[in-house]
Amino acid sequence: MLIRIFHVQFLSAGKGCTAYDVIINPTFLKKVQTSELFEAFLMTVLFEGLEQKYDVDLERNWIVLKNKKSMGLLREQYVRSSSRPAIVELNDYPILKGDIPEYELIAVPEDGSPQFLVARIQLPKLVSNLC
Repeated sequence: MLIRIFHVQFLSAGKGCTAYDVIINPTFLKKVQTSELFEAFLMTVLFEGLEQKYDVDLERNWIVLKNKKSMGLLREQYVRSSSRPAIVELNDYPILKGDIPEYELIAVPEDGSPQFLVARIQLPKLVSNLC
């Protein structure tokens, strides 16, 4: 799913409105259209995504166009189409283990119940510009 930045769109009555282009995979869209519940979920996700991305409050009423896929002019979109697996197994790669640093845990206060734990960790290979 791709949500593009808003643009001004003029309706047939000459009124202007703010439009957001949303691109959805056609196979996924057909699957969504088979269930009203799934369609309502998708619309909720779209509204939430638009509100968070552009910091706007949107009215939650929507109309599904019956004979149109869009209103106004469609802008050219570029969608990455290279397929790649969603999950890649990493078992063949060796696990790199580094040196285990020397450390010391100190309870503060030392007597009774500690309120804090202070960790002193020796990291001799760490380079810092704060020294």
